[in-house]
Amino acid sequence: MRYSDDEILCALNDAVAGVPSDLGGTDTFDKPVMFICGAPRSGTTLLYQLLAYVGEVGYVNNLVARFYANPPLGAWLSEQAQIDRVFLPKSVYGRTFGASAPHEFGRFWLDAFGLDAIGEPDVAPSQAQIVEGAARIAALGAVFDRPMVFKSFDYLWFIDELAAALPATKWIHIVRERESNIRSLTTLYETRATDGHAPDWTSATLRSTRERHGDAPLAHRVAAQIDDLNVHIAARLAVRPATTSPSTWPTSRVIRKP
Repeated sequence: MRYSDDEILCALNDAVAGVPSDLGGTDTFDKPVMFICGAPRSGTTLLYQLLAYVGEVGYVNNLVARFYANPPLGAWLSEQAQIDRVFLPKSVYGRTFGASAPHEFGRFWLDAFGLDAIGEPDVAPSQAQIVEGAARIAALGAVFDRPMVFKSFDYLWFIDELAAALPATKWIHIVRERESNIRSLTTLYETRATDGHAPDWTSATLRSTRERHGDAPLAHRVAAQIDDLNVHIAARLAVRPATTSPSTWPTSRVIRKP
């Protein structure tokens, strides 16, 4: 009998779920946790790849991501293996290539927050889920014992809650030139449709955007998705002070991508 990759991964994670996850070299994790934010096709994945390659940071690579039921164990194995970091500035629908390349870690975020899709959920996670998710991030960071960096759309809806649960969070909002972003995302949707995916795939989308523009033509829907998402992120980060001291990481920063 031949097992699928997904079946093998599920079996692996069932087996390691009970392995102790307190594998860090420190009892507490107090280093910065950086979250990259932005609309789809704005350059968030490329920025994530660059920071993972050149930064003295911990991040979830494609090996660690296979251990979604026990990320600290995956991080420990990755550190023990001493995998060389290789910069491959390429991704397909956010998926990167190579064991050392950064991974968006979608299963972790969906499981931690009780989500079933990337878009803004109808029901927000409970405070207990936020606290538990923050504890799991801290346990992962303790293994690396370095500042952490993440990139995902799944946490965009809980910026305030994560910032409260993880006081050392840092946020980067990357904004691409609007028309270029619209063209790129529209092309992506059209490509996914020809690849057999639903043409109304929405990715990271606010509920209000879906409700107001769900029946609009594709280009209009994409423009609303990008505009509304950037406004949402900017509003959340506006209350987080930006610092400029070279000795500290900025709490929030906007990067504009041509």
